[in-house]
Amino acid sequence: MRLLPVMIVLPGCPSGQPEATPANPAWDLAVTLDELLGRDTDADTDTDTDTDTDADTDTDTDADTDRDTSADSGRDSGGDTGGLGVDTGDTSPGNDTGMDSGDREDSGTSPGPDSGSADSGDDGGGGADSGDSATADSGAAGGADTSAVDTGSGKVSGGSPSETGVVPPDTGVYAPEPCDSGDTGGCHDVVRFVAIGDAGTGDARQERVAEAMEDICSLYGCDFALYLGDNFYGSGVVDVSDPLWTSHFETPYAGLGFRFMAVLGNHDYGGFDTARAAAQVAYTSYSSKWYMPARFYTEVADDLTVVGLDTHAMVMDSYADQEAWIPAAIASLSTTWSVAIGHHPYISNGPHGSAGDFDGRPGEGQTMKDFFDAYICGNVDMYIAGHDHTLQWLEPSCGTEQLVAGGGGAGTYPLVGTEPAYFEASDNGFLWVEISGRSLTGVFYDDTGAELYRQTITK
Repeated sequence: MRLLPVMIVLPGCPSGQPEATPANPAWDLAVTLDELLGRDTDADTDTDTDTDTDADTDTDTDADTDRDTSADSGRDSGGDTGGLGVDTGDTSPGNDTGMDSGDREDSGTSPGPDSGSADSGDDGGGGADSGDSATADSGAAGGADTSAVDTGSGKVSGGSPSETGVVPPDTGVYAPEPCDSGDTGGCHDVVRFVAIGDAGTGDARQERVAEAMEDICSLYGCDFALYLGDNFYGSGVVDVSDPLWTSHFETPYAGLGFRFMAVLGNHDYGGFDTARAAAQVAYTSYSSKWYMPARFYTEVADDLTVVGLDTHAMVMDSYADQEAWIPAAIASLSTTWSVAIGHHPYISNGPHGSAGDFDGRPGEGQTMKDFFDAYICGNVDMYIAGHDHTLQWLEPSCGTEQLVAGGGGAGTYPLVGTEPAYFEASDNGFLWVEISGRSLTGVFYDDTGAELYRQTITK
């Protein structure tokens, strides 16, 4: 593991209404995560021999100017993308549905669906739905617009035209209130979690991100993970005894002692093989770490409701059961915060782009866009997706915060779109979130545990 200087502070427990921007004076002492965790770093024997030779076009854009985001932009999707290049995750997406080995090149230039080996799952095929039932839990009250305060660093590609001046980025490292014990924390109603997608490679990149998550969760606390699809490259798992469960999930995350709430990606279907999707649902009964009770579901965690969605079924136009379920699921939301998760983004500046225009094809993913416009937009506070192997915090669209956390372990993608964003980076890494009362803080970290960007929203 690389050693990075980290600046930490130890503010007191919150009382009353949290501030929109966390107080964060910098210490005058720089330490590394290894020093904080008491690790011996004198004899570093890291023998990582990852020889990935993909022509990644890392466009890390950490240096940004802070901006007030309290006024939602209300933008719709429709990103300008175009997805050409290499398959499953080794630099840029091809037009396959996830049935290849994960590293094989495809042409990525077909204007329409191919034989079922393209990345985004955006061919026009049908296929019988597995029909897994889902039960709506009581959940979070959505619909409230949120205001955002940018307190970190990153590339800003949009904002209010009335904004004047440039605020220097805060270079301090975010440190949450130090009143936790165990995974959850001793502060009342505090929820902390990590979110990653496109992680299931079983290689050194996934391991590096997992190790960075261990470091951050050891320091700041984590209750659970949100696992955003493409959990197993290249074509999902065959059944609950598939060896990929060990090599691509249990072993990489052995050091994380909490539950992963998972949803399905296009590669998990291996095209649109509903038996492979059902295998991931079934594995919930075999592992204390894995949790996917159905292809779509709600789960309440203290004052947060997680709404898990099967966006690949939407893209494949096989989602009647999901559409029948969602109205009651949304109506039952009652917690202060609600976060929806799915594999495909509603809007994105990665090559896969936005729903309704996936991979630069007009109308591609329109069924997903229609579903979100009808049920998700304005009804949940935040939507977190993967699919584009990047880290993005986009400006709110349709009344809901839009994030992409697809840097979990596959090769990164370039950023090519023009959707207004507070932060975007072509990095492997993950999102860490802390919810306390009516305040939510999200922090993006790279695969070394270095903080890239943070933002706090309140409601």
